[in-house]
Amino acid sequence: MFSKNILIFSIQVFVFGLLVAFYMLTINFFSKSAEQTDFYRFYKSARSFIEGKSIYTPVPFNPTAEYLNKVTEKAKATLKTLHPNLNSPFHTLSVLPFGIIPSHPAFCVWSILSLFFGLGAASLIAYSRPFHNDQTPNLLILSIILLAYYPTWVNIRTGQFGLFLLGLIVLVWLTSRKGKCQLAGIILGIAISVKIFVGLFLIFFAVQRRWKVLIWAMSTFIFCNLISLITFGLSTYKQHLELLAQTPLYVNASWNASFSAFFTRIFGGAENIPLITMPMLAYGLIFSFSFLLTLGLIWVAWPRPREFSPLHRFDMGFSLTIVAMLLISPLGWMYYFPTLIISLLVAWHASSALNYSKLFKSFLVVTWILSSIPTTLINSEKIAMNQPMIWFTSAGYYFYALIAFCGLLFVISHRLHAHEKPSLKPACWWRQFR
Repeated sequence: MFSKNILIFSIQVFVFGLLVAFYMLTINFFSKSAEQTDFYRFYKSARSFIEGKSIYTPVPFNPTAEYLNKVTEKAKATLKTLHPNLNSPFHTLSVLPFGIIPSHPAFCVWSILSLFFGLGAASLIAYSRPFHNDQTPNLLILSIILLAYYPTWVNIRTGQFGLFLLGLIVLVWLTSRKGKCQLAGIILGIAISVKIFVGLFLIFFAVQRRWKVLIWAMSTFIFCNLISLITFGLSTYKQHLELLAQTPLYVNASWNASFSAFFTRIFGGAENIPLITMPMLAYGLIFSFSFLLTLGLIWVAWPRPREFSPLHRFDMGFSLTIVAMLLISPLGWMYYFPTLIISLLVAWHASSALNYSKLFKSFLVVTWILSSIPTTLINSEKIAMNQPMIWFTSAGYYFYALIAFCGLLFVISHRLHAHEKPSLKPACWWRQFR
């Protein structure tokens, strides 16, 4: 038995080492063409400020011949500048230190820090052990799950903010779970300042009646934006709002897994030729499903009197909020999916207390795999070619994954509520790997 455990541990270490090596190769490869990454837009905004310009100054785009061969003539006519940086001024403020070094090493440093935040989030979960009875997977297993996840790799490949966001949301989850409301509120306020759609957590904490978290989150949000306002000036905020107003609200690229991306590509309202031209129906479906999902979130998170395990309801509501913010936001990009690891762990743990536990866990595994299908970005231009088969298959996988996560969390929460005193002594799937 001892030698078997050593062998399994050695295999885990070997797999983890391979994944880390793969990520280092990815960082090295894309650092040589950092101009083709999303990070470059963040970087150029920081550089513009250092050079005395507006952080939203358009960035000239000089695509390679190979890239130009892949796009249509219509697209070539619009390739004079990079897509503008639509992030908040506070986001640019957080990127400013990277603007003082050249773009290639800046991408490397950003990516390594991003990877560190992701693995740090896994470490926090593993060592804080939020689930009792030894039901939290060990650090190696969590790290392998995270690194083998396609959206995690996309974060590194594009230089996006998803892994930083994962670290912040894990901190909010664990600190608020332990009653450290002031710290949780400060971290949440920073996260909202960077990505406004995280503000859905304000509804969750209001339903949970954790007023101190709300007060500190809103105070921190105001403070962060005051710092940005003093640094960049009021004109920068006006320009940011103008850019948002000029940018299509509904972007239906395949990596956008939101309600808006799915329904507008079918019924109209975005850039593509829809299957049925009824944009008002698309908008109606988007707002209706968003409203219903918010009501469902309130139902799941609402505390019940004399509840056997209030933390169960807290965890389920928190997990559903993560899924809901990606579905409701008009830009619920797949590279924010690493935050779903919280939803996966919570649902796995909660389903262990139910009948048909193995069935629920099988659905969770399938849903996680569906959210990790390695499809390349099918942008709005390709979707605009009126190919419904693409809309309902490769362009819709990530949307279906979020809907599946949503459904599973609702069903598990309902069944937990039906059990007054559920048994929480399941056999852990990861124990066999120890």
